Amino acid sequence: MKKNAYFLSLMMLLLPFAGCLSSEEEVPGCPDNPPDGTACLEWYALEGRLWASHADLGMADLRDAELIGAIMWKANLSRADLSGADLRGANLRGADLSGADLSGANLKGAISDSHTNWEGAIVDKAGLIVLEPGSKLDGVDLTSYFDVLGIGWLPEEEGWITVEEEELWFIINTTAADLSGATLSNSNMSGVNLMITNFSGANLRGADLSHASLLLANLSGADLSGANLSGIGMDFVDLSGADLSNAELFDIAAIGLRGCPTHLPEGWSCLFPEAGRSASECPTEDDEGTRDEFNGVLEALHLEYCDGLLLGPGSILRGGVDLAGYNLTGVDLSEARIYYLESNGRLLGCPSSLPEGFDCRHDHLLGNNSWIEGADFSGLDLNGVALAYSYIHNSSFSGGNLSGADLSWSTLWGTNLSGTDLTDAIIFNVIWTSEDGLGTICPDGTNSVDNEDESCENNLSY
Repeated sequence: MKKNAYFLSLMMLLLPFAGCLSSEEEVPGCPDNPPDGTACLEWYALEGRLWASHADLGMADLRDAELIGAIMWKANLSRADLSGADLRGANLRGADLSGADLSGANLKGAISDSHTNWEGAIVDKAGLIVLEPGSKLDGVDLTSYFDVLGIGWLPEEEGWITVEEEELWFIINTTAADLSGATLSNSNMSGVNLMITNFSGANLRGADLSHASLLLANLSGADLSGANLSGIGMDFVDLSGADLSNAELFDIAAIGLRGCPTHLPEGWSCLFPEAGRSASECPTEDDEGTRDEFNGVLEALHLEYCDGLLLGPGSILRGGVDLAGYNLTGVDLSEARIYYLESNGRLLGCPSSLPEGFDCRHDHLLGNNSWIEGADFSGLDLNGVALAYSYIHNSSFSGGNLSGADLSWSTLWGTNLSGTDLTDAIIFNVIWTSEDGLGTICPDGTNSVDNEDESCENNLSY
C-alpha cells in the first residue's frame, strides 16, 4: 500500500529487532522462549520487551512470565494462564483477556482502554492505568510508552519481517485514546505520540506535554493552565474554549487550528482570516495516499474549519503557512523562528515586533528563507530587504527598488526584475535560470536564458 513517508519512517525505526537474547544475556521483561507469533525487541527504546501486537495467544501458558513493558495491542489472550506474570508497564489496549487467569499478576503501570476485554477474567487491577473517558489519572507518567508509539493514533502498517531466520507477521495499528473529561493534572506525557487523542474537557493543569505529537488532537474545553506545551506540533488541533493561561508555549508550531482557546498567556494571539473561515486547509482523504494512510479516520473527525493560527513570541512559522488575509496588528513575533514562510499575499496588518532580519513591508512579511511564488511587488520600495536563501518564483518586482537587498543563494527563475533597482544588492550564487530553461527577466529587460552563463549579473542596468 502507498504510505506517507513519515509513517514509513516509523516502520524503519521499529524493524531492527531480532529474537530473544540468550539466557546469559537475558533482559528483564522478555521471556526466555517467546510464544509463536511474538518476538523480543532490540530497538533501543523497546529493548527487552515482548512484541505481541495482534498475536493469537489464546489459552497460552504464560505463568510467571516476565512481560514487563510487553506490547500486546489487540492480542488474543482469552483463557490464557497469566497467573503470577509480571505485566508492569505492559500495553494491553484492545487486548482480549476474557476468561484469562491473572491471579497474582502484577499490573502496576500497565495500560488498558475501553476496548480491552476483561469479561470473566480473574484479575486484581491494582495499579492498572485505564485510558477511558473520565479516568482519574492525576500525576500519571506515560513517558515509558515508547515515544512514537505512545497512546495516540498510528496508521496501519503490516508485513513480514525476519526474526532470527524465521518469518513474523508484523502489524502496527492503534486507535487514539479517548480521555475526554479525564483528570490528568500534573501528568507527564512529554515526547509521547498523542495524535488524534481526545482530551476534550480534560483537566490537564500543570501537565507536561512538551515535544509531544498532537496532530489532529481534540483539546476543546480542556484546562491546560500552567501546562508545558513547548516544542510541540499542534497542526489541526481543536483548542475551542481551552484554557491556556500561564501555559509554556516556547517553540510551538500551531497552524490549521480548528478552534481557538478562551485564555492565552500574555503576548499570544489566536487568529482566523478576517475574510471568513475556510475548510480548504483541512486534510482530506480525497487521494489514494491519504485514504490508505488514514483509512476513514479523517472522515470520522468531520473536519469543518482548519485555518486558525496560534502566534506569539515563541512561535514557529514554517513552510506551508500563508499569512495572507490575517490581521497581525499588535502580534508579538519577536522570538519567533520563521523559515520558508509563504509571502504571496498581503497581510491586513503587520506584527508589532519581528525577529532580527525580518521586516513587514507593504503588508508582506519578508526575511531570509522565504518562499515567494506568484507575488506582485511591482513598483514597491524594498530597499535593504533580507531575502537570502529564498525561493522566489514567478513573481514580479518590476519597477521596484531592491537596492542593498540580500538575494544571495536565492532562486529567482520565472521572476520579473525589469526596471528594478539592484544597486549594491547582494547577488552572490543567485540561481537565475532553472534546469528546464525557465529564466529571470533581468533589470535591462533581457532574459537570463539568453545571457552569458544564463545569468543577470551583467544585465543589472535599466
